Amino acid sequence: SSNTRGERDIERARYLQVAGHYNEAIRAYRSAIGSGARGEAFQGIAQSYQRLGDAESARNSYKSAIRAYEKEQNTNPRLAQQG
Repeated sequence: SSNTRGERDIERARYLQVAGHYNEAIRAYRSAIGSGARGEAFQGIAQSYQRLGDAESARNSYKSAIRAYEKEQNTNPRLAQQG
């Protein structure tokens, strides 16, 4: 399923991010966006840009993460209650 693929993409992106491969992590997080893990992916992209010293891209990605999380909460009220 696409959700499983998204989870795999997120796991791969996290691994790359922790290893310091921020550009590769950004690519992996972008792949996860298409699989539905939007909020988490944009947050990871923002953190990676922050580590790369690209404050403007980080800020824009954090804004995208907030919008995605808000949309996810509106779409899935159970998810909002878990937070």
